[in-house]
Amino acid sequence: MAVIAVLIGGAVAGDLTQLVNQFNIALAMVAAFLITGAGNTINDYYDLEIDMVNAPERPIPSGEIGQSTAKTLSIFLFILGITLSIFINVICFFIAIINSLLLFFYARNLKRTPLIGNLAVGVLVGSTFLFGGAAVEGLAIAIILFILAATATVGREVGKDIEDIKGDLGVAETVATKYGIEHSSYIAVASTVVAVSMSPLPYTLNIFGVEYLISVTIANLVFIYGAIQLYRKKTIESASMFQKNSKTAMILALISFIIGSIF
Repeated sequence: MAVIAVLIGGAVAGDLTQLVNQFNIALAMVAAFLITGAGNTINDYYDLEIDMVNAPERPIPSGEIGQSTAKTLSIFLFILGITLSIFINVICFFIAIINSLLLFFYARNLKRTPLIGNLAVGVLVGSTFLFGGAAVEGLAIAIILFILAATATVGREVGKDIEDIKGDLGVAETVATKYGIEHSSYIAVASTVVAVSMSPLPYTLNIFGVEYLISVTIANLVFIYGAIQLYRKKTIESASMFQKNSKTAMILALISFIIGSIF
């Protein structure tokens, strides 16, 4: 999804028929893939105790991969991704460094900071569009996609905190463990509503055509359905369904962005 987001950011912000833009976007896609992989790996490294409860089948808690191996792999992927970004431009290089640092500190500290950690993930997801836009020197247009993706992601992340509340209790302080399921549900729903209400922006600003508006409506319906279920039943089960629906809706939203960039 990160690679696709970079491609969409580049397609919306610049002319991908130009050879230099094609080269830069290709490098940006690989760099984003590597840095995202590094972030996921270091996150698993610091989440060992939580995953032993919530996801014992994962590579580290199951013993398939050692913690030191995971840490070494993460560092290697971070360095490789940042190095590739140097060959794109200065803005991409700085975005790669900032995102790498944010991924590291999220895994080590920010994840255990209620709401700040969720906002950090939103910024990280949305910045993939910025990365693609910066690669073709069209950062301004990509900012709109950044805002939409970041807002929707915050809602999904809060929903995931509710889903993981049993494993997080006594181990990590999240929005759910600090404020409870009911208040966390309100935050997740509110963030989703904001994202859905802003989704027509690319159409109203004449960045995308009516094809985008029609296709993004499908994604919005999935978002809204999950939000309604969570609002009605503020439980771990409904939060689990909410975040799964949100993930599906985000994939559909990515498809709508692709449709918008093509037509």
